[in-house]
Amino acid sequence: AQVDSSSTRRHGGLGIGLAIAKGVAQKLGAELSVRSRPGAGSTFTLALAPAAVRGAEFVDSLPAARAAARATPRATPPPGAAGNESKARILIAEDGADNQRLLRAILAKAGHAVTVVADGAEACRAIDDAIARGEPFDLVVMDMQMPVLDGYDAVAELRRRAVLVPVVACTAHALPEDRERCLAAGCTEYTTKPIDRRDLLEKVARCLTAASA
Repeated sequence: AQVDSSSTRRHGGLGIGLAIAKGVAQKLGAELSVRSRPGAGSTFTLALAPAAVRGAEFVDSLPAARAAARATPRATPPPGAAGNESKARILIAEDGADNQRLLRAILAKAGHAVTVVADGAEACRAIDDAIARGEPFDLVVMDMQMPVLDGYDAVAELRRRAVLVPVVACTAHALPEDRERCLAAGCTEYTTKPIDRRDLLEKVARCLTAASA
């Protein structure tokens, strides 16, 4: 169970990291185990056979694999890639340091000017300050679970004050009812974690296009 499952959690983590790591290990023919003792900590052990390490190099060295890689067409840059649209001022509200860095990197590489805050209360203040300067944000990417003020309440507060900036909800809650809850709170679009670069940029481009129409 998650230590803090509230939408204003102060203790982060969804508890999925170990499950993901175990799945990767199993695909490599390895084994991941853990020993925990209350008050002392946990020891994680990865037993990785040398054959598993060599396996990836061996497969990549096969002529068929190399030929397939050469024959695979390069993907068309998604909407929002650098050069595909005008620069926008985007606010990221996210309390996780790793996700902050990832979101900033994706959006900055797409040519946008990015500001990052760590919770919903900071997001509301940053939006107010930007409006007062005459440089309002064009879009907000909002984590829905943050300390102090969560994304749901932050978006609801903005809409209550008639701040109509587009908001893309970015959350690890991926069920249909979670999407509906985000939209009902006032979000414009919805994307899930782990962050999918293409999906995020498509949602951002869609919101920016609609806002400028």
